[in-house]
Amino acid sequence: MQIYTARMQSWNFHLQQDYSHIENGIQIWLLHQKDCPLTERELALFSQEELLAAERFHSPEVKAQYLKGHLLIKRMLAHCSNSPEQQVQLQKEEHGKLCWNFPLHFNLSHSGEWIVAAFSFLSEIGIDIECRKRTPRMESIVRHFFHPDEIETWCSTSDTEQKTLFFQYWTMKEALLKATGDGLYASTKDFCLKPKTHSATIWYADHVNHQYDSWLLETFPTPEDYTGSVAYRVRKN
Repeated sequence: MQIYTARMQSWNFHLQQDYSHIENGIQIWLLHQKDCPLTERELALFSQEELLAAERFHSPEVKAQYLKGHLLIKRMLAHCSNSPEQQVQLQKEEHGKLCWNFPLHFNLSHSGEWIVAAFSFLSEIGIDIECRKRTPRMESIVRHFFHPDEIETWCSTSDTEQKTLFFQYWTMKEALLKATGDGLYASTKDFCLKPKTHSATIWYADHVNHQYDSWLLETFPTPEDYTGSVAYRVRKN
């Protein structure tokens, strides 16, 4: 699967894009929180319900991330479906995954100063980005949320590489569970991430019940101090 990344500099990003990317692969947009300010023109595109949902965030930065991420998705869906932006009212599936009645798959994530959104006509997708500046208690998380084989691999990795591997595991697990729609309702310990044979960049999830056999995972280029991963389904002929 071809993965294309680009940074958003304007709310007219959707007019400058070659849409063969989302027809033949995955397009990922990266948006810095200081770019693309929300003016009255943009805020008018949200329903009262959406604006009220944003108000539940106490932090102005998180509120802006919520609105910008949703506007990015609404604008892409409107453009690709030839619909007025005001008519794109995002819904949620059973476990909280955003959706809309149009065959363009999409997913959203944000961390630190960055928002990312992935789009594809080919496959269901999930995306996650994490800021590596916010170093959590890695060993505690690894031992509580990672598969035993992943714990063994992580512990045998050099100290300098453990942080890189931790965030790769974490973003891939998040991306996969967001892609399937399982989210917090599935255990991150039940599957083990492994690189595909003869590939260091494409990974798969080994599950005892073969639950994720049709899914692959890859990291994508991110700004410094961030790690991002995307999950997508491979259709068998």
